[in-house]
Amino acid sequence: MTILLIRTLKRLTAVEESLATFATLTFGSYKDIEVLDLDLSVYLVDDDEEQVTKVRTEHCASFSSPPLSHEASLTLHGFPVEIAEIPGATDFSFTRQQHREMRFIDNDELLKVAAVVKGEFERRQRFTTAEQMWEYINQRLIADDEEWRTLCDNRKKKKWKKWAATPLGQNELPGTEDV
Repeated sequence: MTILLIRTLKRLTAVEESLATFATLTFGSYKDIEVLDLDLSVYLVDDDEEQVTKVRTEHCASFSSPPLSHEASLTLHGFPVEIAEIPGATDFSFTRQQHREMRFIDNDELLKVAAVVKGEFERRQRFTTAEQMWEYINQRLIADDEEWRTLCDNRKKKKWKKWAATPLGQNELPGTEDV
């Protein structure tokens, strides 16, 4: 089975932009999008829909609101750069353990990778639908998963609890209504 380095994608339409814009949108720092992140945050997972869904859902739940339709990621495997095992900052042990950093020497090295990724964009995309995320969360809540219970009970993450409790299809855009 292929091992992937998954990078969460901020904007799917970034591929339509120039290489410089694509690079800043895809490989920009989460703190300052205009600055290329030479220590790029990724997750090490099997090329398996279940693992990609788990990583994407846990990342999304840790850092944003419930999805509107789908969440996109890119695979960044196959490049000769240093991969450092750095614990992640998510609310979940799996994604904290699977977190890695791709360490680039300089902007030029990162831009070379960006050019390859942009050229292979369709092949490197991985999508996780809102339905897949909803099903995963509900499986974890039914299993009485302590990490998901804790997240859903957190006042700052209250949209996730309501989103998980509402059957998909009853909300046109899950997670966007007032909570």
